[in-house]
Amino acid sequence: MPPLLPLLLALLVPRLRAELTMRAPVLVREPPPRVTYAARAGVRLTCAARADPPPDVTWLADDGAVLRDLPPHRRIYNNGTLEILATSAHAAAAQTTVRCRAANAHGVTLSRDVTLVPVGEAAWEAAARAGDAAAGAVAAVHCGAADPLVRAELWYRGDVLLHLDPPAPESRYLVAGNTLLIREAGAADAGAYSCLARHELSGAARRARPATLSVRGAGPASAPRLLAAPAELSVPAGQLVCLPCVASDHPPPQYTWYRSREGRLQPASAPEDGWAWGGGAARCVRAAAHHAGLWICKAYNVFGDATAHTTLHVQDSLSVTVTPTVLVAQAGSTARFNCSASDARAALGWLHDGAPAGAGAALLLRGVARASRGVYQCVARRAHDSAQAAAELRLGGERALH
Repeated sequence: MPPLLPLLLALLVPRLRAELTMRAPVLVREPPPRVTYAARAGVRLTCAARADPPPDVTWLADDGAVLRDLPPHRRIYNNGTLEILATSAHAAAAQTTVRCRAANAHGVTLSRDVTLVPVGEAAWEAAARAGDAAAGAVAAVHCGAADPLVRAELWYRGDVLLHLDPPAPESRYLVAGNTLLIREAGAADAGAYSCLARHELSGAARRARPATLSVRGAGPASAPRLLAAPAELSVPAGQLVCLPCVASDHPPPQYTWYRSREGRLQPASAPEDGWAWGGGAARCVRAAAHHAGLWICKAYNVFGDATAHTTLHVQDSLSVTVTPTVLVAQAGSTARFNCSASDARAALGWLHDGAPAGAGAALLLRGVARASRGVYQCVARRAHDSAQAAAELRLGGERALH
């Protein structure tokens, strides 16, 4: 290698990298597409962007108007934070949609649509519910409130906090939603149980009224009766979720799980369908998009059976990619950006410096001119979800703006 080549590369590579780095605003933090919050607590939304020169960050209403301070309803901070101030718990404001806008001399970038959903928190009380369990079977204790946003956070046996290990096939205790399951229940497990329940929006916590679990010997033979089987569960992608299907009576039931795939029921026995706990009294799986849908559990013994249906909703994040990230085009030429989303069903649209510019997976710009410069964003939308990615178009031979 000629002795001057390494020196030339050392000088040119950083410059080439700088040329291929966006100077227009890139959002490094934006709120999720749907923000549900307690009206009496309010909420803060943060938007952050990087650019050269540093961008101005503002917030826009659904009609595009710039949001300003509006006491006592909202406050705008210089660091890009929007605060919706607290209101009465029983007088929640209406649902609204906002967007974050970052702008500098090189272009304008908008965040995804952010739908704000204030919820007025009604009075609630937590309570535990427990029946009886046959000795050697799985016992179930339910603890929560009528409000579906209340979650059991800690469990107590009498006044003693139960220390629960992470879920595993061999665990003696298993928490499935708001239900505590105890395998191979015995006389020592009988007694009062309760929980500390917390409202997931307001953070308010209350200790539940206790319930007494009874453990009996083998009684008269009968068909299984379901004790714990929620109709619906909703969890984020990647979270371990356990679906309970606990049935009582003697002799102890056996369990079989099924999944609905493409309209057909198939046994949930593949490794991707997770693992069984307590002989099938619960099915645990690391939630992914392909796990969403109907799960069916059948508990049976020689005297009959009982069937539980649970619909699992998996909240997978929508993501978008635009290529190339920086495109340098000559005046009069044709430029092309390509967009792909993590969900092929999402609708794709394009923005140029915040204004609509087209739709579809590709954006073709013919006759590139000075007005073509700036930020091009691909926005993917599905139901109540949206995501965006940005790229920058420059004219060849342009000098950097600072």
